[in-house]
Amino acid sequence: MEKKDYKEYSDELLVRMARDGDEKAEDFLLKKYKDFVRSKARAYFLVGGDSDDLIQEGMIGLYNAIGHYDESMASSFMTYAAICINNKLISAVSADGRQKNAPLNGYVSIYSSITDETGEEASLSDVLPDTENINPEAIILNEEQEKLTINRLLGKLSALEKEILSYYMEGMSYSEIAKLIGKTEKSVDNAIQRIRLKMRK
Repeated sequence: MEKKDYKEYSDELLVRMARDGDEKAEDFLLKKYKDFVRSKARAYFLVGGDSDDLIQEGMIGLYNAIGHYDESMASSFMTYAAICINNKLISAVSADGRQKNAPLNGYVSIYSSITDETGEEASLSDVLPDTENINPEAIILNEEQEKLTINRLLGKLSALEKEILSYYMEGMSYSEIAKLIGKTEKSVDNAIQRIRLKMRK
C-alpha cells in the first residue's frame, strides 16, 4: 500500500480527508498550524494571559476550523483557520476580564503571518471577528480601523521598545533578544513590562 505524503496535499484536501475519517490528515493539519497558534497565544500572553491555556484555546479554534470550514466560501482554509483561532483567543481573554487589552488584537492580526501550502507567506490582516460573513468590503474597513489602532499603539512605544517587541513577537527569548541588541536580559524584561503597561492603557 502506497504511503501518503500529506505534505503534497492542499489544506482544503486535507480537511476533506480528515472529515472522511483520516486521522493522520487531521493530525498533520494540527501539527502544521501549531506554531502559528503558539505565536498568536504568545501575543496575548504579552498582555497577561496564561500561555498554556491560551495555546490550548487556540488549538480548539483550529480543530473547530477543520470541522466547520466550507470550501464554497471565498476564503482559503488558512484564512478561515486564522479567524477561528483569533476568535477563540479573543473570547478566552475577554472571558477572563481582559477586554481592555483589545488594542493588541489589531496589532497581532495585522503583523502575524503564516506560510501556506505553496510556501508563500500570507498576511493575517484579514483576520476578522465574524466567521460567517467574509467579504472584501468588510476586510478593507477592518484593516483601516486596525491600522489606526496600531499607529496609536506604536506611538506610545520608544524605538527600543518597538525593536524588542518585534523580536519578541518573532518568538525570541529574552536572552536571544538581549544578545542581539547588546542589552542585559533585565533590560529586555523591563522593556516588556513597560510595553505591557502601555498596551493596557
